[in-house]
Amino acid sequence: MLSDDRDRVVHLRPMTISNDTEPKRRQPSVLAQEAREAAHAVRGINEKIGHWQAESIRLATAAERMRQSSRHEPGVVEAIRVMTEMIEQQQNEFRALLVELPDGVAQNSRIHDTQRALAMIAARLRKALPA
Repeated sequence: MLSDDRDRVVHLRPMTISNDTEPKRRQPSVLAQEAREAAHAVRGINEKIGHWQAESIRLATAAERMRQSSRHEPGVVEAIRVMTEMIEQQQNEFRALLVELPDGVAQNSRIHDTQRALAMIAARLRKALPA
């Protein structure tokens, strides 16, 4: 019976004593770090884009109704002009920011998505302006 118990013995690797008290953590990949930096770079502007999109749609709809009814509403036209200028200013500021970012961050899809959203808003507003 004693020999049966010896066959069941599990051999463990010897424990090594480490002086490190903190658990080891993996270093984030370069792509993950660039994605975090890109997210940080667009956070402020992306928080505003939803409102700008909704407002540009509202103004474009008002401009279309104005055209269909052959009316001229100076307030709508002025609101479209002001918003167009503001979006174009945001685009310029965003381009200036991109020059300061490392290439990997500036080429991140989050950056491209933000640029595309701003361009779509600007195009919608320009199209809404009366000829």
